[in-house]
Formats: sequence, structure tokens, C-alpha cells
Amino acid sequence: MNKTCIKSGEPFGEAHTSEIIREFKREGFVLIPGVLDKEETSALRAKADELFETPELAESGHKGKRSFIVWHLNELDRIWCDMLIRDPIFSLMETLLGTGFQQCGNQVLRNKGEEKIDHWHVDNKLWLPLPEDVPRHDPRIEMPVFWLTVQIALSDIDTMDHGPTQYVP
Repeated sequence: MNKTCIKSGEPFGEAHTSEIIREFKREGFVLIPGVLDKEETSALRAKADELFETPELAESGHKGKRSFIVWHLNELDRIWCDMLIRDPIFSLMETLLGTGFQQCGNQVLRNKGEEKIDHWHVDNKLWLPLPEDVPRHDPRIEMPVFWLTVQIALSDIDTMDHGPTQYVP
């Protein structure tokens, strides 16, 4: 097997992990800066650039109707497989979702200002509607987590105009 520059990483300590999980469950998202180093982000960005310049990917089903997304990266290069088990990401997912969780998606978006998904949406669907007598966002209710997205910025985000996603707590 070819080795990539993606490191194995280390799980966060128990207290920091608990803090991250608590914030995620409270807000619906959490920002965790500095997980990857510059070598890793540069290598991922270079591999993404290479994939976007590969015209055969459109015919192979790895590019969809949006030209700025490449799908099923784990089928294309070992570097993306290594990211699937990169700690502390993997251990956080295991803490949140339990052992044996499954990953899907594994895609990269590289969009310029005019290329965007610019409508508000909820990924997939809501699986646990609240009873009529429970107000929306009631802090007493801890919603179970069945599905989530891990997004990793491979370039600096200097302004809101350059941000990949807006989250609503």
C-alpha cells in the first residue's frame, strides 16, 4: 500500500472530547481548528486540484451535475481513505455515533464565487420530530444524532464571502 502524508493523529483527551460533543449537541455544529497540519492540507488541496483536472471523472460518475464537486473520493486515491480514519476526527465520530458507525459521501467541493449552493436546506431529513407541546429548540431535549457532515477547509477563509457553509444553531 502506498503511504500518504496524512498522519494518524491523536484522539483528544476525555475532557476536551466531552466539551466538543456537548457543544455539538447544544449548537448543532462545532468548529475545531487546527486538526490538520499545513503539509496535510497542501497535499489534499493538490490532490483535489489534480482530480478536478481529470476529464474522465465526469464519465465515471465521480462528478455530478455541479462541476465543482467530485464524489466518492475514497475510490480515487489512498489519501482520501487515510482521511476516513484520521484522528481526532474518527474518535470524535465514534464517541458521538458509537463504534461501527459508517461513513459516506467523501467528496470535495472547489467552487469559485459564481459556483455555489446558495439556498438554505437541511441535509437529508429530520428523523425525530418533536411533540406538539415541546417548543422548537427546547434545551431539555437532546436530539439523537443519526447523520452529520464533517467539513474540512483546505484553504483560508478570510471573509464570509469566501466561507463554504453557513450554519444555523
